[in-house]
Amino acid sequence: DSGEADSFLFYVMPYVEGESIRELITKEKQLGVKDALAITRKVSDALDYAHEHGVVHRDIKPGNILLSERGEPLVADFGIALAVAQAGGGRITETGLSLGTPHYMSPEQATGDRDVDARSDVYALGCVLYEMLSGRPPFSASTAQGVLVQILTTDPPSITGLRRTVPLHIEGVLARALEKLPADRFKSAAGFTRALDDESFVYAPRPMATDPGRPAMQAPAPVQEAAAPKKGRDFRLIAAIGVA
Repeated sequence: DSGEADSFLFYVMPYVEGESIRELITKEKQLGVKDALAITRKVSDALDYAHEHGVVHRDIKPGNILLSERGEPLVADFGIALAVAQAGGGRITETGLSLGTPHYMSPEQATGDRDVDARSDVYALGCVLYEMLSGRPPFSASTAQGVLVQILTTDPPSITGLRRTVPLHIEGVLARALEKLPADRFKSAAGFTRALDDESFVYAPRPMATDPGRPAMQAPAPVQEAAAPKKGRDFRLIAAIGVA
């Protein structure tokens, strides 16, 4: 259930037993290629279902993907997106707040764009797959501001350069999912899923231009670092979408 009470949005979320992908990466450093791809497919299917119903998550990250006791991935914290959608649209973004976690923010979120769509979630899921395979996010820096600048101005290191056992077509899938412009990414999570399963998929974008005459993208305003989550997350506060 969800709604509004005393000008506050609320969402009632079920209890889920399991560990997050963040905890799994912390423990294992890198996931098996088959396991990482299987998790990504199911999360992508869940996102596609949500997108078909007009809901964009806006904060896909390893900490928001849980594995149930049976090993099924569940997308958590859909509550914010659902409550906002049911309470009348983009009220949260009207305040100027960019929903998302810096390492997994799409470029449009990083610049404060209020009108994000399914392609922003595809970008974030691409970041999660990249980290499951390599053990590190596509972009990293000592500050959130530094991460956002990299998201806007640089390409991530080649995934096959970091781990040679990653299938070559996954290099292309990630390159397209992590494109700077939404129009250059997969149009849907379903398209992303199909590409993951297509060993003949090829995508070889040109590296970002280094021409000094090229107009620079505007760097985002400084953002405050998010506080580290407390150990022992309360899984009662989770809205999950699972795909059997």
